[in-house]
Amino acid sequence: MKEIYTAIMATILLAAIISGCLTTTIPQEKTKYVDVSVQQGKEMIDRGEVYILDVRTRKNTMKVI
Repeated sequence: MKEIYTAIMATILLAAIISGCLTTTIPQEKTKYVDVSVQQGKEMIDRGEVYILDVRTRKNTMKVI
């Protein structure tokens, strides 16, 4: 009985390894960075082309006095 469970587990493991090796993934296009001026950035935001997401926590933000 132990040999059957061992054979089943080995088969499952082998199937998992083979399926992982056979998957084809297409590399995503690399992100391109472009420097823009403040005015260009504001225009892009106004047109809805880009969004600004502030991920800082309250603890990490600077206080403006």
